[in-house]
Amino acid sequence: MTRVLFFCPRTPLPVTGAPQQRFLSLLQGFGALGCDTTLAYLVPAGAPGPTPGEREQYRGLGVRSVEPYRYTPRDLRAGAWVQRVRRLWSRRAAVSPSLALAPGVRRWFGRLTAAVRPDVVVVSFAYWDWLVDRRTVGSAVLVMDTLDLVSRQQRLWAALAPHVRRDRGTVEVDPAVLAADFDVRVGYEVDRFEAAVYDRYDHTLAISLREADILRASCRRTAVHFLPMSFPALPATTEEPGGLPLFPLADHLLPAQGYAFLVRRVLPLVRAAAPDFRVRVIGPGCAAARPADGVDLAGFAPDLRAEYDRARFVLNPILAGTGQPVKVVEAMAHGRPVVLWRWAEAASPVRHGESGFVADTAEQFAEYTARLWSDPALCRRMGAAARETAARFHAAHRPADTLAELLPIAGGRP
Repeated sequence: MTRVLFFCPRTPLPVTGAPQQRFLSLLQGFGALGCDTTLAYLVPAGAPGPTPGEREQYRGLGVRSVEPYRYTPRDLRAGAWVQRVRRLWSRRAAVSPSLALAPGVRRWFGRLTAAVRPDVVVVSFAYWDWLVDRRTVGSAVLVMDTLDLVSRQQRLWAALAPHVRRDRGTVEVDPAVLAADFDVRVGYEVDRFEAAVYDRYDHTLAISLREADILRASCRRTAVHFLPMSFPALPATTEEPGGLPLFPLADHLLPAQGYAFLVRRVLPLVRAAAPDFRVRVIGPGCAAARPADGVDLAGFAPDLRAEYDRARFVLNPILAGTGQPVKVVEAMAHGRPVVLWRWAEAASPVRHGESGFVADTAEQFAEYTARLWSDPALCRRMGAAARETAARFHAAHRPADTLAELLPIAGGRP
C-alpha cells in the first residue's frame, strides 16, 4: 500500500472556502487509489481537534491518521526572526510565511516524515516548501500542489494594496485600479525563485491550464500536470429560477476591487438599460462593502446550494486573480450561466455565448448582464449548457486519474 504524507496549511474540515475543497478533492483521489494517507495541517494552540464526524469523513477518504500541529505565539515569533535572517541571502524565504520557517514546525514535520516513511509527500502551496527536509524524505516522490502562482499573486497584491483602505469599517477602492485591463497590466510571469521551488519537486499540480503552460515554460525539472477543481453536475430543479443574479463576495482585496468595479463601472450601465435590475451579494465580504443602488448585501449564506438554485445567473466581476475561479465552476455545476472577465474564462470551462458570457470591457459586462436579466429563456438555455459542460469537465478531470500517474509503483497503482 502506498503511503502518502499530505500537508495543507489549514484544516480541510469544515469546508470554508476553495482551498479546503481542493484539499478534500486530492485526499479523495488518493483514497480512490487505495493509498494509506496521513493528513498533516496547522491550527492555533487551543483550537479543537477534528470532531468524531470529521474523523469519520476523513476515514471515508482513506486518511489513516490526522496529525495537526498546534502552533503558538512563540512559533510565530521564532519564524519571523528566522525569516528576517534568511531574507538576507535567500529569496525563497520571501515567498514563505514566517510559520513555515519556525523551528518547532519544521521539527514536527521532520519527525512526522520519519515516522510515516512516506512513498509520496504532497505539499499544498509553494509558500510551505521550507517544511520539506530532503534529508528525511529519502526516495519519496515529492508533489507540489500550487493552487496559486505565488509571485503573480504577490504582484497583484502589491499593485492593489496601496489603493484599498478601510474607512469606518467600509472598504474604499481607488478608481485608479478600477480598470478592465488590470489583470494584463500586472502580467503572468513566474519569477525564477518560484520556478526554482517547483523544480525541487518531482511533480507540480497546476489548477488552471494557463498556469500549467506558464509553469512548463518556466521550470526545468518538475513534471507539470493540469488538475483543475471540478464538481459533479447537480440535477436541475423543477422550479424556475426567479431570484436575483448572484455574486459571492469573499473578504479579500481582489473581490473588493471587483465589487467596486461592478458598483461604479457596470451597474450604472445595466440600470440605464434595465432600471429594475438588482444583484444579490452574499459572503463575508458584504460586511465591509459599501451599499449601492441595485445591490442587496445579504451577508453570510448558510446554504450555498439554495442560493444557486434561486439565482437566475451568476456574476463574477473580479478583475484579476491566480489559480482557478472556483465559484464559476461551482455555479456551472448548478446549471447557472456566468458573466465573467477574460482572465477567468482562461481558467474555467466557460465558453462565450454557450455557457456564459466573457467580457473585455465594462460596457460588454453590462450588456451581457442586461441580456440575461431581460431574457429568461436565454438564461435557461445557457444554464443547461453550463450544467452539461460542468458534467463533462468533471468526468475529464478526476483527481484519481492524474494522481495515479504520480505514484511510485509500476502502472501508477498502489
